[in-house]
Amino acid sequence: MMRITLAVLLPLTGCTGKETPGDDVLADADVDVDADADLDGECLCSDMDADGFGVGDCCEGSDCDDSNPEVFRPDQCAALCKADPSATGCACDTPEPEICYFGPDGTIGIGSCRGGLHLCVDGRWGFCEGQVLPQGEVCDEEDNNCDGTIDEGVQSACGDCNPECNDGCVGIDCKDPFEPDADSGLAVDADGALVLEPGSTSGALRYLLADPCRGLCTLWADLWWNVETPAGTSFVVEARAADAPGALDAEPWIPMAVVPDDESPAPLPFEANGPNYLEIRIELRSDDDALTPRVLSVGATFACAAKIC
Repeated sequence: MMRITLAVLLPLTGCTGKETPGDDVLADADVDVDADADLDGECLCSDMDADGFGVGDCCEGSDCDDSNPEVFRPDQCAALCKADPSATGCACDTPEPEICYFGPDGTIGIGSCRGGLHLCVDGRWGFCEGQVLPQGEVCDEEDNNCDGTIDEGVQSACGDCNPECNDGCVGIDCKDPFEPDADSGLAVDADGALVLEPGSTSGALRYLLADPCRGLCTLWADLWWNVETPAGTSFVVEARAADAPGALDAEPWIPMAVVPDDESPAPLPFEANGPNYLEIRIELRSDDDALTPRVLSVGATFACAAKIC
């Protein structure tokens, strides 16, 4: 027998799941096996908290608190009321509505979470109307899970809620690893970070993001970096862009950042409709050949326009 769970309260009358020809449980416009326009072989369960217990022939049993999926037996409700007399279904005798909130401690008033009001009806507390409880975090510039942080773990590569934003990078956790030339003065350590070779005080590497939108206009957003610079060391990054890889050499390098002075990210200063090829130049410097900066990753964020450049 198919089970339908409804998130609305339904009266018990008419929900037995049993019928005889000519006696509809639910009036509808269907044609079924007994030609009386009802839902043959189906029964109903009104279950507000989706725990399987509620009102109806297809529920696993009655529910003493249909607002809490952890509580459905009378002994559970009794224990809940002893611990929290203001919980839904617990005894009350006040004529005035009261503020209610059944979320985790410390979340009310944080982010989207808000308290509601409930009424004492027939000697029992009703549902907490209007409360907003913690939800799974979604990217909407709101703190949905009420932990004090907005959009954590759900933002796009650009650090916002733009689902069209992309990211291209080189280094640790990137598609492309660092691959310095043999005479660059650079090396890659055991973790995959870019460092100065022993005895070297400077070294440079270039990385090309080549037509990441595959012919569509590339809308460059930011250049970002993840770098460690001990005292006496620095990291310098420049960028240039062109419509074709062969045209890059004619473009000037644009200084983007010197670390530790500048913070990541930095906006890329290229026109909105391309160019589609971005070259990044990384330089590591040190005042002491025994010390090295450590570049974990460098990359750029971008979106792809819906037109061909």
